[in-house]
Parts: sequence; C-alpha cells; structure tokens
Amino acid sequence: QRLTREYAAARERDRLALMLAAYNMGMGHVRDAQALARRFGYDPLRWDGAMDVMVSLLEEPQVYTKTRHGFAQGRSVVGYVDRVLNRYASYRRTLPPLIPTAVARG
Repeated sequence: QRLTREYAAARERDRLALMLAAYNMGMGHVRDAQALARRFGYDPLRWDGAMDVMVSLLEEPQVYTKTRHGFAQGRSVVGYVDRVLNRYASYRRTLPPLIPTAVARG
C-alpha cells in the first residue's frame, strides 16, 4: 500500500517500475535517484530513459557520495525491474484475462 501511494501520480508501467525498484533497493535510494532526476531535468516519475538512468548513477562514487542514502547497486536494480516488467508483459499477452469473482458467480 505504501509504495502504491508513494508513486500514485506515475503512469501504470512507471508506477510498477518505481515500486519494484523501491522494493529491491529501498525507498530512500529511489528518492535519491528522483532528486538526481529533478536536478538533471528528468521526470522523476518516468522509468524508461529517466529513472532507470538515475538509479544506475547511484553506483558512481562522484554521484552517490553526494546523496543521502549513498551507494546502491543501481545497474542490478535496473536489470531486475526490466526482467520483472518484461515477464509481467509476457503474462498479460499470453494468459486469458481473469473473470471478476462477482461476475463469475452471477
């Protein structure tokens, strides 16, 4: 619930990506990456081409030494997020949609 509220303003795929990143490396590191995004003129609620780059920068000493939460294995987190999102997209394409319980009982 907390992660859902934290990234509620993001579009669905971006929200999922940010939630996965926060789950994997902690909200503090995601907030550090969002602060970097703002500083460099990127959208802190967009994953592809914005936050994925900022999260990766949290491995660079010249960057992470100036953040509140310090070093994070950003490239590993980006790989994790991308793998989970790709798997999720694959499932959505191949699995039949779920029938809501109320309709199924109807």
